[in-house]
Amino acid sequence: YYFGSTEGLFLATLQSEIDVIDAETRDIPQRRGPLKQLMVDALTYMMDRARDQPHRMALLMRAEHEPDRGQPAFDFEKHRRAHHHELENLLRQGIERGEVRADVRVDDAVDLIVSYVERQMCRMVVEGVPIPEDFPERAIDLFFRGVAA
Repeated sequence: YYFGSTEGLFLATLQSEIDVIDAETRDIPQRRGPLKQLMVDALTYMMDRARDQPHRMALLMRAEHEPDRGQPAFDFEKHRRAHHHELENLLRQGIERGEVRADVRVDDAVDLIVSYVERQMCRMVVEGVPIPEDFPERAIDLFFRGVAA
């Protein structure tokens, strides 16, 4: 491949990594099964990928949150919106099927899940704290069952 410049290579690398994640998560709303298990499966894929190839997640996170001076512009927000939209649709399907309470604000639920996942990723990338193997199950269980007694 010819990228024309180091900037082109950098942008192609970011896009390639996002494309891999998108390819795995894009079809989740069409899969059959309980919403909770679909969410665990998607999160397990993301966490396994982050654990197996932490340099890739570090590249994405640092490029977005700590860009180098002169770093070429990349539309992270476009991809974030697409991921949020997919999760919103998944949660709305859960509401329609009775797996999620009808009074849940979907945007709040998305923010809650995304924030918790991003915090784990940051801990891994910035602090070197490994992502626990059972994190996907614990996170989604906490989301569905809450903390009330």
